[in-house]
Amino acid sequence: MNPANNTVSADAEACVRAVWTDVLGCPPPEGDQDFFEDLGGNSLLAFQATVRLREALGRHVPLKLLFTARTFNDYTARLQGECSS
Repeated sequence: MNPANNTVSADAEACVRAVWTDVLGCPPPEGDQDFFEDLGGNSLLAFQATVRLREALGRHVPLKLLFTARTFNDYTARLQGECSS
């Protein structure tokens, strides 16, 4: 992350993939897989994933983002948008 402009680093997608894989205990997610329906996530795992992403990226990541952008592609795209706004 670049604190000067609050943007997600180029490897943020890899970071999200690694966190989801670790928290969910699943193979790396594909673009259209839903955190809850396809990968077996729940609200506690969503909280854990969000906390880990906050720590890894060094910035605020809203918990509600995972509930409104549930697929891997949607989540990473919205995460990028949250950082550039």
